[in-house]
Amino acid sequence: MKRGLYYTPIVTALNQDGSIDWEGNANVIEHLIHDGKGVDGILFMGSTGDFYSFTAEQKKEMMRFAVKTVNKRVKVLFGTGGMNMEETIDLTNYSVEAGVDGCLVINHYYFTQPEASVEHFYATVAERCPKATLYFYSYPDRTGTLLNPKMVARLAAKYKNYVGIKNSVALTQNTREIIAEVTAVRPDFQVFVGYDEHFVWNMFSGGAGAMGAISNIAPCMCHDWADALYNKDYDKIEEIQKKINLLNRLFVIDTLPNHLVKRALQLLGVKINDYVPEPFLPITAEQEAQVIDVMKKCDLL
Repeated sequence: MKRGLYYTPIVTALNQDGSIDWEGNANVIEHLIHDGKGVDGILFMGSTGDFYSFTAEQKKEMMRFAVKTVNKRVKVLFGTGGMNMEETIDLTNYSVEAGVDGCLVINHYYFTQPEASVEHFYATVAERCPKATLYFYSYPDRTGTLLNPKMVARLAAKYKNYVGIKNSVALTQNTREIIAEVTAVRPDFQVFVGYDEHFVWNMFSGGAGAMGAISNIAPCMCHDWADALYNKDYDKIEEIQKKINLLNRLFVIDTLPNHLVKRALQLLGVKINDYVPEPFLPITAEQEAQVIDVMKKCDLL
């Protein structure tokens, strides 16, 4: 088995007035890379990064900042999908100029779409962004649309610039079917799970790794987990799996866990504000107590 890849959908550090905190974001990046003992890549402007709150120009500025700050130490991925087709295409093409390693493209949300519409969207992005490295982003809890494995396979077979998928789907059946359908026509295609607890299962099933938000808090633990799996250290795999399962409790404390992740980073000593865009509310004392309890049980505090 090849070593699994672990990418972090990074939070976006903000100042109290809602502007981007560049120093805070640099601090989180260093925490994630952790002198080579952290994650293998960082996904900017994903769901955990509040991508829906920023303008296209702010996203382009973040691309330039991310590429410069990471400086090729790990992979840089960027979420370019959204509700506006032209903006998605513009951001995706700009990513090539900025030096981004790959773009995660989520399909339109708010209205549930028929499969033909979704397939047209992804085909159009591939055709109009031929130089970009693309990843499908399936998150049906937010888009209302579950990507059909056969459709993903058709698109991956036709458009070689689609190199992988982040599949944020709780039921593993859909991920298993994507692996089976797509790798039959594209053995190089990378299937990442969006839920950290599925990492080991995904690797044993033929996937590439995880893009999970827990790695914001525990990048070294996730790095060690990937190493343990590669080295067949089953006791270590089990030990970390149980901690990851505990850390998942942070993502049910509130419907938007981003502020909880930011508070956890503060508790770890990362200099970052825990502000989240309105209308979301700040962390409460009760929620903070739950965060601290979980982190202590996982030996992070």
